[in-house]
Amino acid sequence: MHGQKGAVPSRRIGAGRDNEREEREWLLTPRQVAALFHINPKTVARRAQTGKIDFITTPGGHRRYRRNEIHSLVSALSVPVLACSDVDAVNETR
Repeated sequence: MHGQKGAVPSRRIGAGRDNEREEREWLLTPRQVAALFHINPKTVARRAQTGKIDFITTPGGHRRYRRNEIHSLVSALSVPVLACSDVDAVNETR
């Protein structure tokens, strides 16, 4: 828990693992997650602390986020974009 009140426990990336490099390639930094959600990296950290976003802690104590989980969240929260033909149809009914 790293001594933080209310911190959510996470899995640490083990040093010396054979697939550590491969696993790192599937992880995102807070800045990358923030860019995907169009929010501040500090907001990403707060969401992680409250358990709204799952994270992994590196041996150095930094948070990393699983790419597939983040992309699932982005997809679930995204508003579908209308195709050009759909927009034209909406405009014609007005």
